[in-house]
Order: sequence, then structure tokens, then C-alpha cells
Amino acid sequence: MHTAFIVLIIGALAILVGFIIVTEYIFKRKWNIPRSKISIFSVERKLVYTAIEIGLFGLLILIFIIMTFFVLITESVDLSPFLSLLSSVMFTLFSAVLSTFRAFEEWKENKSQRRYYHDIAAAATFISIATLMGLTHIIYL
Repeated sequence: MHTAFIVLIIGALAILVGFIIVTEYIFKRKWNIPRSKISIFSVERKLVYTAIEIGLFGLLILIFIIMTFFVLITESVDLSPFLSLLSSVMFTLFSAVLSTFRAFEEWKENKSQRRYYHDIAAAATFISIATLMGLTHIIYL
């Protein structure tokens, strides 16, 4: 059990260090690609992208409500370890989908500035962390 946490922490730190090296040193300093400063309610952002992002967040909340309802129905089976892993992986994959959506938005709106590279790297990082969490759970627990 403790080995799983150590592997998870070391793996996540290695993934985050790799992300920082790629985004800060390669993208930002070597290739001169600035980081996007767009948030969910930015003024310069189109309303369609904001609505889709809010819809994705609403879908995530709906999935968590359904998961909680499923756990309440199946009281005889202990799903607490599985539910904590599933909720962590779901949130991480939601972050990956959100980063991919923002990369698509940047690519569609400002293709020449190549700022979408940062969002693609963030999505790859989130997918790597979700995979690490799932594999750690399968192997060690």
C-alpha cells in the first residue's frame, strides 16, 4: 500500500517536471511561444467556446452525481476505494478534455501564434497522470 503511494508521487513528480521542462524551456524560451492567458470568462473569448466549456463542466458535475447515486444504491458492496480512484481519474480526464478543447480553440482562432502547444502539453500531462493513477491502482492495490 505504501509502495503504491511512493510510486504515484514519484511518477507524478516526474511527469510534472517533464511538463515544466517542455513548456518553460522548449516552448517558451527556445521557440518563443507565449502562454495563452484565456480564462473561462475572458472578454476576448467567443461566447460559443464559453458555453461549451460551461457545458463540459455541467457534464462533469452530472457524472459525479450519477456516481454518488450509484454508490448510495449499492450499499451492500464497498465501492469506496474504487469510487475515490474513479473520481480522481474522471477529474483528471476532464482537465485533459478541457485542455484539448482550449487547444482546439487556440488553433482555430490564432493558428499562427502556436499558443495551442501549451494546451496540448497540458492535456498530455493530465492523461499521463490519469494513466499513472489507474496503473498504480491496478498493480499495487
